[in-house]
Amino acid sequence: MTRLKNIFVPLLSLALLFATTTTILALTPPLPTPTPPRPTSSYELFWPIVAGKLPNDPLYFLKSFKEQISLILSFDSLKKSDLYLELSKKRLVETEALINQSNLPLAAQTIEKSALLLENSVQIIKQTNTESSKLNEIKQRIIREGDNELYFLNLLTEKLHQDEQAPFQDASEKFKQSLENLK
Repeated sequence: MTRLKNIFVPLLSLALLFATTTTILALTPPLPTPTPPRPTSSYELFWPIVAGKLPNDPLYFLKSFKEQISLILSFDSLKKSDLYLELSKKRLVETEALINQSNLPLAAQTIEKSALLLENSVQIIKQTNTESSKLNEIKQRIIREGDNELYFLNLLTEKLHQDEQAPFQDASEKFKQSLENLK
């Protein structure tokens, strides 16, 4: 019996030790899940939009012509606003490619076009008199994607030397103003 006590008492002590430890561990709060970092590439932010032909390409006029035809043939104001938003993102991605090619004067012209396209998108929405779920959906998409464009433009601007940033900062202000007009 003493032998049984010698074995039983340490086993019981160990069992109690493990039982209380697991209870304590079960009561600890879970660790918060980290927020994923915001994407920093045009591929992640604007996929499937790619730069394709750039303004310094001899065939760029065909791309512009196709886009102008699409705008002319778009009779629904909400679809036209959506198309302007898509074109604004295309110009921004082209701006990135031009910056990567060190063609800053053409990049500055292209980002100016992007800001104007976003402004056109916002103006069409503001002029639309009918209130509908589709209108609200496009308005929210313009705000969300416009914020992404502004975020990405600021990333591009930070990569430039300070003396090269002015036209991109001006475009950033135009982006902000367009988005504020919609909110």
